[in-house]
Amino acid sequence: MICTAGNISKPISNVVVKNDLKILANPKYRSYSYHLVYQVSFSTMISEGPANYICYVDAHDGTLLMRKNTVMYEAPANGTATISGAVYPTNPYDPAITQNFKYLKAIDQSSNTNYYTDNNGDVVLPMNIGTQVRYKLEGLYADVQTAGTTPDILQNLTANNAIVFNNSNSTIQERSAYQAVNNIHDHLKIVFPNYNGLDSPMPTNIDATGSCNAFFDGSSINFYAEGGGCHATAKIADVVYHEYGHAINGGRYNGSGWGGGMSNGGLNEGFADIWAISLTQSPVLGYGWDLLDPNIYVRRYDQNRKVYPQDLVGEVHADGEIIAGAFWDLYLNLGSMSQMLDLFKYTYDSNVDGPDGDEGSIYTDILLEVLYADDNDGNISNGTPNDMAIISAFDLHGITLLSNAVVSHNPVSYSGGNIDIPINVSVGLTYPWALSTANCFYRINNSNSWTSLPLSGISSFTGSIPPQQNGTVVAYYISLTDNFGNEAGVTPVAANLMPIKNANLPYFILVGFEKVEEQDFDANFGFWQTGGAGDNATTGMWEIGVPIPSYGDPQDPSTICQTDAQHTPGGSQCAFTQNASSIFDGLGSNDVDGGHTTLYSPYYDLTSYTNPAFSYYRWYTNSPYSGANPGADWWQVMITDDGVNWQYVENNMSSDISWRQFAFRVSDYVSLTGDVQLKFIASDSIRIGQNLDGGSLIEAAVDDLFLYESQNSSTFINDLSFIKPSLIKITDILGREVEQNKINDNKILLYIYDDGSVKRKFNVSTP
Repeated sequence: MICTAGNISKPISNVVVKNDLKILANPKYRSYSYHLVYQVSFSTMISEGPANYICYVDAHDGTLLMRKNTVMYEAPANGTATISGAVYPTNPYDPAITQNFKYLKAIDQSSNTNYYTDNNGDVVLPMNIGTQVRYKLEGLYADVQTAGTTPDILQNLTANNAIVFNNSNSTIQERSAYQAVNNIHDHLKIVFPNYNGLDSPMPTNIDATGSCNAFFDGSSINFYAEGGGCHATAKIADVVYHEYGHAINGGRYNGSGWGGGMSNGGLNEGFADIWAISLTQSPVLGYGWDLLDPNIYVRRYDQNRKVYPQDLVGEVHADGEIIAGAFWDLYLNLGSMSQMLDLFKYTYDSNVDGPDGDEGSIYTDILLEVLYADDNDGNISNGTPNDMAIISAFDLHGITLLSNAVVSHNPVSYSGGNIDIPINVSVGLTYPWALSTANCFYRINNSNSWTSLPLSGISSFTGSIPPQQNGTVVAYYISLTDNFGNEAGVTPVAANLMPIKNANLPYFILVGFEKVEEQDFDANFGFWQTGGAGDNATTGMWEIGVPIPSYGDPQDPSTICQTDAQHTPGGSQCAFTQNASSIFDGLGSNDVDGGHTTLYSPYYDLTSYTNPAFSYYRWYTNSPYSGANPGADWWQVMITDDGVNWQYVENNMSSDISWRQFAFRVSDYVSLTGDVQLKFIASDSIRIGQNLDGGSLIEAAVDDLFLYESQNSSTFINDLSFIKPSLIKITDILGREVEQNKINDNKILLYIYDDGSVKRKFNVSTP
């Protein structure tokens, strides 16, 4: 009989076919289909007991349309199971707790049928008591393996089963990773409920060879074993969430990079962090990383905000902190994680992407997409409901609608006195409506106070710094302001920052000065000293010659670390921190390591000068491509008038991987004596407990040290008596010539010049 088709195998009885036809309404999607049917009833036995069935058969073609058992049972199924195990819910420094395992697979060994635990870790097993069941640390969304083996438990079914994964059948890193994967998958489904691209078991490999790391390879997430001073990374829930975040990025984002999505490394890393910190609602990611110190973490977002562009260093994790931090601060501004995530998820549909190095455009476009997601009238230029919360959060990280503005300006280096100093700027804007004002900020001599000079124009802007007296050094930078009042497009990058240790060099204008003497390491090359007492760098010591550049990738010029050329037009030599053997050596080959190294200029006799000034060009790198601990080491330039007491001219951590000029009046720092000297210090400071013990990639170079005199002095460049005599030789007090590169400290020496003058100097070790 058609009504008994399927799983009805026992004898039937009490068959009744009603003669009157009925109409059956069969539900369909948003409608019903109607059928003329016969009603048939019968009795039989099933595993649970007696059964009375009613079925409805299509009167036209005999198709069984519906069958139901009218007998209700109180007896439970043959077996139930609850699966649990001890896990680290956060990290190894928090106590392990026992949790039930959701979505875990239970396999009926007799029929090879799979059953899965629910969200509470419970599963109903409709099979005979005594049947063997294999419980595996594998489920709907995670497949945990160590060396290719998935932990499991084989056990005979009883009525009620308490299945426990413990250290006899699994490791705590296996159990912790299993649970963490399910947690982040649940989080994903809250944000993207209709996305099913990761609704399958994620291969989760535990205790991979290596230490202190984890990775997503496009198809699996992988966690290193304990070692190298680090816990097994699968024990740290944040790390699992982050790596699974890469899988979300690769699957949900429609780019062309890792795993099918996101080619920009900083964006990929930043978004992976957002998945982790939005689940935990904690700004700290990766407590438990260190094997001995519970306070060490991987990254955090409530301290020392990373800011574009000055904190953009070419290392994807560090660069990703800029965009991840913006979303964390957006959460704080909104006061709601779900509201932040509602805005965050729309950035996926925008598919903003680009190569590494384009973070200015990419992060700006992400901001724009968040504003579009928040907009309620199709016009973001007139504001959005939460625009100030959004704009201010992103601005904390230097991301504005003007972040990708292209500011073009030819720096003014020299000017006559008592005349206007014209400033001309052109600006390329993706979103011109966002620009409010363009300004030039300038300061005079050694002042710390900036004066604002508004520039006029639309895409080309002009203005004039007011006339300055001869013998003035003017510092200045260009800045844009968006229509929310946020500063962006600063040129030179980060020249606006305070305190000074974080600020980059501005541009410098020498007003009413004449060049008197130059040190270019080529045609004009006096006595320079490389190294001195107290220097302790193990590599990267100063030397003079033709520099050999270093690159993160020799095929990519943007990854340069050490300079590829000196600064003097037509020259070949400069001072630099130790050449590597070739451009193909690693970035760390002969960079400054383990301490500081010092370069000393020649001595200058400034007793006959009225208002002298120095300028020099320097190259300094402490945040290069893929460098550890970026922006953490000092560049120092000092000046003395007695060889004993030194004053800082530069003392900051600002890196600028290009030749940059610094200029200053001597009298703003020291007296005009016969023993004025400069020294240049590059350092790699050691900070015990920091990554790589605080070591960084440090490279520096110096060229074109020029001495100037103010034109309001009574002595001018064409006065021959003013020209500095040239050094002929150096002798000891017995008249024996001493080579410049073999001068010992604490010796009395005689310096003989071509004008017949002789100067007696005591060469003193300097700290």
